[in-house]
Amino acid sequence: MDRLHKQQTETMTPEEQERDLVERELAEYVKRYFKGALAKATELTVKSSRSRHAVDIQNLASQHYEEGVRKSFDAIHKLFKSEGLLEQMTKLREMDKQQKQFKGTTVRRPTGIASIDTQLLVDVLNTGLLRKEREILEELKQEQDKLIDELTNLSPS
Repeated sequence: MDRLHKQQTETMTPEEQERDLVERELAEYVKRYFKGALAKATELTVKSSRSRHAVDIQNLASQHYEEGVRKSFDAIHKLFKSEGLLEQMTKLREMDKQQKQFKGTTVRRPTGIASIDTQLLVDVLNTGLLRKEREILEELKQEQDKLIDELTNLSPS
């Protein structure tokens, strides 16, 4: 099973691999949940029954566990798709990766002191303005490069 899955994973795009990883992670979580629920459901019956039927109950539960989990996984997978949970998990993973990039930086928070909070607000606004200015400069540079290309194509060599 793992070898087949590995071969399938090698032919996937990075986005499909990420989606597959999220699906497997969610499936593992659900599997643990069902396994725990099954143990809880059969535990009391087995403990209360001190006869040979306790083993039969365990065997019956283990036989139907796999089929029940498979059906549940199918239903949950449909639910994941219909609710867009896989996409949300992928976005959360991406956000987590982005946050890890800023792990060493200090975080400035409002303090309640007017001068410090005002400076924090000014810095935030300036950062937004700088980002907009950078975008405008990038657009101008692209236009400039385009015009230079057009001019070099027009001039006789």
